[in-house]
Amino acid sequence: KRGEVLAVKHPMQQPKSGMDVFGETLLVGDVDDVPLEGGDGTELSEDGLKLTSTITGQPSIDIKGVISVLESFTVNGDVDFKTGNINFNGNVVVKGTVKEGFTVECEELIANEINGGIIRIRGDLKVSNGIVNSDVQTEGSIQAKFLNKVKLFGYGDMMITREIMESHIAISGGLNNESGRITASTIAARKGMSVKQIGTDKAEYSTVKAGADDHIRWIAEKYDRQIEEKQKELDVTVAQKMEYDETYNAYHVDIANQTFAQEKITKKMDFLENQMAEVSDKEAKANIVKELKELETTIAQADERIKAIFEEQDISQQRASDCEKKIEEITLAIKVIEDEKQKIVGRLEREDCLPELKVTKRAYTGTRVTGTEASMILKQDMGASKFTEIDSDSPDGGKQLIHQTINV
Repeated sequence: KRGEVLAVKHPMQQPKSGMDVFGETLLVGDVDDVPLEGGDGTELSEDGLKLTSTITGQPSIDIKGVISVLESFTVNGDVDFKTGNINFNGNVVVKGTVKEGFTVECEELIANEINGGIIRIRGDLKVSNGIVNSDVQTEGSIQAKFLNKVKLFGYGDMMITREIMESHIAISGGLNNESGRITASTIAARKGMSVKQIGTDKAEYSTVKAGADDHIRWIAEKYDRQIEEKQKELDVTVAQKMEYDETYNAYHVDIANQTFAQEKITKKMDFLENQMAEVSDKEAKANIVKELKELETTIAQADERIKAIFEEQDISQQRASDCEKKIEEITLAIKVIEDEKQKIVGRLEREDCLPELKVTKRAYTGTRVTGTEASMILKQDMGASKFTEIDSDSPDGGKQLIHQTINV
């Protein structure tokens, strides 16, 4: 509710060195003071220690640790041509289906079904029925009845109650498919998997990666692509600035040459004026006057050229200045992306992975099982089993996968 306290931060205390059982000093490394961050619908106290709700809504915390209070938006039917794409800064409820080609961007999403939709959400995804032929990215957990031909990346846990078919999935949480079946899919779940069945007699082989960092690598690559695009833009802008700087300097040289030429003409005019005072012949004076007028015209034309060059020089200088501002903006944007990448990837990597796959019914021949390093391909059907990656006993070190038969 409005006015309720959402979170309280206790001020950071500087750590102190300790002592081990042998009396040796245990040094403490540097620590970071993590700020309390509020998003929409919140207000942070002046001392930065208390976050309060400013509206009535649903509290939410995103992957970056930002706390918000969000309102909700309900679509009574389908997301289709009648509604268009949805981009809402809050939670969305779709009582029908997100249809093919339509995008939903929001915090949390609750839908009856997704069929060909593009989902980009910052919170949890809950689907009453299935997700088919869709592209899904979420920073929360996922719940659905079945998946068919889905490309999905998620930060949290995933629970699918029935089949996962012909899908590509990478999550940083764990997978629960204890009442369903996986066929012709590639699935990476950093916190392990508990499933009922992998494969059938006729289905294409599946690859299941327990404990793998596929999702974290995908996140890092996504940020790297953003940085690469910004870097390209930065390189182009730096090159443009250098070009404008060179043009500015060239105009500077041109102005100097024009000024030098003017000085020579001015000296010649002074000479002719002095000469005219000494000449008595009318025809000679007339020739000098004529030449002086021509030189005056030349001087006037040179003035116009110098004025035009100054104007062009000012334009080049302004463009170089604009480029310099843009360079600062792009450089800052790159740093923001790098910091966000480090924050999110670091937060996910700090949580321990679980390279363990539990199968309660059957894993069929041809299934590829991998951990963080080790992998195996099943040469025969396996009943209820547990696959765990452990440190290898070999002199070379590394990891190995072990198989255990389990009672269900």
